[in-house]
Amino acid sequence: MTTFRYWMLRWFSKPSWDRSLYQVIALEKPKSILEIGLASVERTLNLVQIAQRASPDIEFKYCGIDLFDARSPGGQPVKLKDAHCQLHKTKAKVRLMPGEFHDCLPRYANQVGKHDLVIITTMEDALIFAPAWYFVPRMLETSGLVLLRDLSRKEQPYKILSPEKVARLAAEQEPGQRKAA
Repeated sequence: MTTFRYWMLRWFSKPSWDRSLYQVIALEKPKSILEIGLASVERTLNLVQIAQRASPDIEFKYCGIDLFDARSPGGQPVKLKDAHCQLHKTKAKVRLMPGEFHDCLPRYANQVGKHDLVIITTMEDALIFAPAWYFVPRMLETSGLVLLRDLSRKEQPYKILSPEKVARLAAEQEPGQRKAA
């Protein structure tokens, strides 16, 4: 990644919420990212390349959970094979897992390891996503951050959630702690 491209992405990329992601990655210098719901392969490539530039001496790890080929016809298509080929060109350690996040998180939470940054982009209703919070702390380093964006709300930027906030959300979803509707 050239210096010009690096600065263009950090300060002038559109949409503005992607710019905020690039800035957080450049400042936080994560060694690993878990992305739940890929916006596009191009954006994911940018995320990985900025993280690699921020910490060039570290083997960067990326894990992505998305529907990939099973996305609805109205959504932007992301083919699993294409994503895999493109991301492996970055020399990062890449793991892609196809499926719905609420199916994947319980199944893979203990396998994917801990990540410095978790990016969640969802169109799901908050009530549908709520049970998934129980598994997020298992995948988050103690000093890690979660960035959350709800696509059902237009123009909403990513919200930064601290590990403490994530722990509170997870505690509300513990199997013994769930409240009846």
